[in-house]
Amino acid sequence: MKALKYYGPGNIRIEEIPVPQAESGEVVLAVEACGICATDIKTFQRGHPKIRPGSGLGHEISGVIVEAPGSGQWQRGARVVVAPYVPCGSCPQCLRGRYSLCPHLFEEALDPGGFSEFVRVPRRLVSQGMIALPESSNSTAICFAEPVACCLHAFSSIDVKARESLFIIGDGVMGLLQAEIGRWIGAHPVIVSGITPERLKVASAVADVVIDARHEDAGDAVRRATAGEGADKVVVSVADVAAAQTALAVVRKGGAINLFAGMPAGSTLPVEINRIHYDEVLLTGSFGFGPNDFRKAVELISSGKLDVMRLVTASVPLEATIDAMEKLVHQQGVKTIVLCNHPAGQ
Repeated sequence: MKALKYYGPGNIRIEEIPVPQAESGEVVLAVEACGICATDIKTFQRGHPKIRPGSGLGHEISGVIVEAPGSGQWQRGARVVVAPYVPCGSCPQCLRGRYSLCPHLFEEALDPGGFSEFVRVPRRLVSQGMIALPESSNSTAICFAEPVACCLHAFSSIDVKARESLFIIGDGVMGLLQAEIGRWIGAHPVIVSGITPERLKVASAVADVVIDARHEDAGDAVRRATAGEGADKVVVSVADVAAAQTALAVVRKGGAINLFAGMPAGSTLPVEINRIHYDEVLLTGSFGFGPNDFRKAVELISSGKLDVMRLVTASVPLEATIDAMEKLVHQQGVKTIVLCNHPAGQ
């Protein structure tokens, strides 16, 4: 079978490797679709401390079961979506309900990775992270389950509610998904700032206010949109300390900020402590998602409550994955989906 392998920054290849074999309790999927995410792009550009050369890439997948030995629950031909990681359920963090902090979160992974014709799904992912899909479900749309789950986890950390103003800093895929989710929740106004014309155009179909930060001061725009009060909730979805400082400047008294994007290692954030103390501003962060977030994401997408397909600007065959990543490095397009068993793409 064909699979994409990573060998170092700027060095990824499509190779022929054996089809993985499943043991009892595992399954093998024919991968229908796999989304290219920001982590894939960052790894391609400059490497990743936890991804070794020779590893596969890709984790936002949907597929069809082709092998399920020793399983009474899963049958050949079933269409499924799979969480790329699941918590152990028994460590102190899991017992506290802090599943994304489980130290065993990444002990099992898709083999060899989502950008391949077939993947082996290990037992724990099968038992806790695999969800059956109706035959009518869109295999491309359901690839958004993992990023949507991450956004839901972030929103829960600051308790985003209907009729609250929501300011999202960043016009990447995650920021645009957050705008979509904010609209579903009923937040108002939903405000998005960014610097990429193509992505700001997508944002304009979802957000109430779109700020082109190249030409407009985001703080002034947010204050105008909120009658001078500032935003109830702010999500920082770009890896820029200056964006976090903007969040602190525009959040209202009693509001909350989620630092969603991971910042460069060693970054520090100057904070006016009295904003936290006297203004009772909540400053928090989030990473990943928990099992309930993933299940909710699948339900929101498969029911059509979220229109994630508006973010898809390209669908390509597996053989074109490298070229697609190079385009995304240069911010050409918004979201690209790899159709791993469709030679022509679309």
